[in-house]
Amino acid sequence: VGPWTDVHALGSLLHVLLTGAPPNEAESLPELLRAVASTPPADPRATNPAVPAPLAALCLQARALDRGARPASAAAFAAALE
Repeated sequence: VGPWTDVHALGSLLHVLLTGAPPNEAESLPELLRAVASTPPADPRATNPAVPAPLAALCLQARALDRGARPASAAAFAAALE
């Protein structure tokens, strides 16, 4: 748990705001945690084609499986949104 977790959570929230749907769904909490940790993030444009490509890319980056590929902090994520 650290800044990379916050960034992933912000990316997941952004995904919900852009698509109206959660980024991962599962029958149980263990299944959900496994899906979050092992399933590559879905492009929000697959659900909502009106999402601008740069915003979708930031959402995908924030939810990257490799935490080193995510923005370094919530502040860096916010700066990228601007």
